[in-house]
Amino acid sequence: MAMNTYMTFLMQGTGTSTLTYAQIVPIKDYPDFMNEVNTIDVTNLQQKMHTYILGLLDTGGDMVFTCNYDPADYQTVRALDDGEDKDLAIWFGGTESGGTVTPTGNDGKWSFKGRVTVGIVGKGADEAREMQIHVVPSSDMTFSIT
Repeated sequence: MAMNTYMTFLMQGTGTSTLTYAQIVPIKDYPDFMNEVNTIDVTNLQQKMHTYILGLLDTGGDMVFTCNYDPADYQTVRALDDGEDKDLAIWFGGTESGGTVTPTGNDGKWSFKGRVTVGIVGKGADEAREMQIHVVPSSDMTFSIT
């Protein structure tokens, strides 16, 4: 069954022994999140085809999330930009009741650690102001479903 991107959330976990997650700010898009596999060529001069072994996994570099610019949202993300790793997650799925959206992650949760920075996106006439959240992952992603 196909699903659309409605109800996708960028979350931050807080707490010590048990993390409690809350949405950071509403996002407009999210990056690919998959580990790129490095391969190591182990071909010798007696082989007519290349042979490889798996190398280290790569997070693929920083993850970029685009958001509409709002001064309060900018300050919220800016407060996370302290050079420390944060517990972060991307949640698929939520509920809506009386106009209030609540993240649930019932369609999947990807949790990881990373450092957060935020910047303003350049724009021209008749365009929406946007900001981008950059996350540099420092751990592998863990998948769960509730």
